[in-house]
Amino acid sequence: LASTGIQLDGITSAPWCFSGDGQHVAGLSFAFDPSVGLTGTYACVWDGTDRITLLPNKFAKKAKPCRANAISFDGSVIVGYQDVFGPWFGSVWRKGADGQYTQTLMTAGSLTEDEIDYTDWDQCYANLAGYAQCVSDDGKWIGGMGNSELYALPGAWLWSEETGYINITDEKGNTTCVNNDGTLALGWEGVSANGWIWTKDGGTQDLQTYVTDVLGYDTGDYVLGGAYDLSPNGRYITGFAYKGLDPYGYVVDLLGKDSVEERMAGQVKAAVYPNPVAEELHVDLPFDSSEVASTVTLYS
Repeated sequence: LASTGIQLDGITSAPWCFSGDGQHVAGLSFAFDPSVGLTGTYACVWDGTDRITLLPNKFAKKAKPCRANAISFDGSVIVGYQDVFGPWFGSVWRKGADGQYTQTLMTAGSLTEDEIDYTDWDQCYANLAGYAQCVSDDGKWIGGMGNSELYALPGAWLWSEETGYINITDEKGNTTCVNNDGTLALGWEGVSANGWIWTKDGGTQDLQTYVTDVLGYDTGDYVLGGAYDLSPNGRYITGFAYKGLDPYGYVVDLLGKDSVEERMAGQVKAAVYPNPVAEELHVDLPFDSSEVASTVTLYS
């Protein structure tokens, strides 16, 4: 991947995520700002060409870092953090019609982004959300970190323009993945070993308990930790587990034990993205034709 040529301790950049279309990688890079004579850390995106694009950094002139943590399917929405004075606050970068990205800090208090005095720590704690960790493939749902001591939200959260913020956990936690319609999310509470699953209808449940008691899987001596990713069709999750002190990876099929009726109902909730679409439309069905006979018809 291309870089700015600026290094810190021999490092030029660090990719953190890539888009579903395979055309975008995002993360952070270093760049020198001649106006202040400082090297700063910028969120950045690579778009499949020999080019790196630095994303806006609200406090670049104070050498405060920002980073991209997750990216939507087509690269139009990037989420991550913006450092102000230490805590990492939620940041969103959206691509405009001109191809340029603009930055917005995620506020969850009574003050807007422009009203906050960023030299007042109490105002920042009371009004800014914790760092954003995930974004749905269509870019409409964002999830991230909460902590009552540092942020306006006490625990893991979800956000969309239609719903505003949804609190997932009461204690310090992080949302790591969300589906396109905002009905399913996963993450962890406290330390990352305490995994949870959230559904719109069922609320928040312990992941280990959900997998064993609700889904009926036998995990043996393995204890499931947090989930790191969710397949676009909402069927598979992946993350880490422990057996004793040894770490392992896992994949869980959330729909594998559904009845025929449940599979038929779930099939119509296929992930369809991006929307609107210009060239390539994806329809991710939870079940293949051997599991649920289906016909897909596209109108207009």
